[in-house]
Amino acid sequence: MLDEHKLDNGVAGWFELPWRSGWNAARFAFESHARFVDDDNGHIDPHLRYLLGRWISDQHVSPAIYEAADEAIAEVSMKILHHNLQAARLLLAGLRCVQLTIANSSGGGVTFNDVFRVLFDRLPAYWPEVLKNEIRTARCIDAIGVSPTLANDSNDKLRRAFCIAWDRGLYRAAYALKRVS
Repeated sequence: MLDEHKLDNGVAGWFELPWRSGWNAARFAFESHARFVDDDNGHIDPHLRYLLGRWISDQHVSPAIYEAADEAIAEVSMKILHHNLQAARLLLAGLRCVQLTIANSSGGGVTFNDVFRVLFDRLPAYWPEVLKNEIRTARCIDAIGVSPTLANDSNDKLRRAFCIAWDRGLYRAAYALKRVS
């Protein structure tokens, strides 16, 4: 019965279910970009990297952060145009997720998926394979409230259940698991 609800085990399936938190969506983009920091050859301002980490950890909502994200989008966009940095597109997606979260314009979590679909349409075809662990981690945190890394605690059974469901394309089942309080 579960197999009847199996979704495409790739980008289309990953971005079918709405996100519960825009901060988790942004975290996926920012942490995915962190894998490619060496690729940007210092074109992305280190202060911006610091702000991104702080926004995600604080999850503070304010108009000032929205405006800072807007300025960062303009800065990163300029660098993409001049240097064609594929990894910087991840930053743009994360910044947009921050803005959507602050503006409370996520469409119930669906709009974040639209941002990521556009992103993956513009990235090289091999990137989904490269980023599959980052998306699983972000979705696990979004769905059950903890990362999928086994921690030898009472949540390991839940983590394993999420990973099994996610890896098999049973995304609805993965999101149906109870959330860690």
